[in-house]
Amino acid sequence: MVISVLIVGACEQESTEIPTYEPVIVATSTVPLVAAETASAEPTSVIPATVTATNTPEAKMIDFKDIKSGQYVIIGDFGRDIPFLYVISTDQQIVKSISLESYLELQPDIGIKILQTNFDASSDGTQFLVIRPSPQSSYLLDIPTGKQMSFSINQECLSESWSPDKKFIALSCTTSDAGAEIFILDTVSGQISQVTNCHDNYKYCSLATWSTNGNWVAYYQSDERSGEHPRGIMIFNTSCFKTNNCTEEQMGPIEANSNPTWSLQNQLVYMQSGMISYIEVKNRQYKQVRANLVPELNYNGRSSDAIEFSPDGTYLACLSIDRASIYLYSPTLNQSVSIFSSQNFRWLDVIGWITIQ
Repeated sequence: MVISVLIVGACEQESTEIPTYEPVIVATSTVPLVAAETASAEPTSVIPATVTATNTPEAKMIDFKDIKSGQYVIIGDFGRDIPFLYVISTDQQIVKSISLESYLELQPDIGIKILQTNFDASSDGTQFLVIRPSPQSSYLLDIPTGKQMSFSINQECLSESWSPDKKFIALSCTTSDAGAEIFILDTVSGQISQVTNCHDNYKYCSLATWSTNGNWVAYYQSDERSGEHPRGIMIFNTSCFKTNNCTEEQMGPIEANSNPTWSLQNQLVYMQSGMISYIEVKNRQYKQVRANLVPELNYNGRSSDAIEFSPDGTYLACLSIDRASIYLYSPTLNQSVSIFSSQNFRWLDVIGWITIQ
């Protein structure tokens, strides 16, 4: 059986508020995972969505009830007939293997099964998201309580990042005109609002990530045109949600090989040419505060393709540029250890980290 896998492996401000638009999609939730406050503004774009919170486990929902307390990195192995998620401890033990066979969907026009599902975890490891395009339902699991919230979204979303207060999730989603934009999901109302217009400017924008203090969102911007065009990490202040001008008030691009992520010290972190760089963002300016070579991840003069900090900031889970190996990198020791390697096709991904109390 052949499987086609669709996956893509930053001046402080007042509290973050995301505008609501007409028509407002009212949530039917009676057990919201978080409370959200919103403010009025003119729309850029709205994706229809509905949200329902439930304590009833869904047949396809993943749970972590049988895992002992600790922090674990979740790895996706998608280069095989039946894709799997692996939950791996920091001492390199696979503590759980999760088959994704039930998520495969037959595509009648081409006669093969495809995984059109994306998985992600919040930076503190307490929430886990299974997101699928409508008519399939997506699910948000609150790991400590076991509560679930289901919602429906029309677009295919390829990466997600939570605001620190869990009121909102930044989504990187494809659009009907074959572009990719950054959207913000209100986790209670189900309102999903577009905050970039990348495709209108020949850009493809993805891999959004929320800063530790909630003041910045960084994402990766590439150019859809042929030839040499600037590409890299862009940063905007989340106050632009109120004024509806996020693409007008942004900084970058910062050349990078990996996705952007944030340290617990609120520094933007990325990999480029075998180097790990730390960027301080303050007063609507950014500067590099330090960088160092990571020899174990230096692959043909490049570096890691995807990186994710552990909830306590001790490790970075790093995907090699050939997508064949996952490493745990210790910034303190500047050392890495391989924790997983693909035995088949090279298509691994770092999903994120979870924290079990």
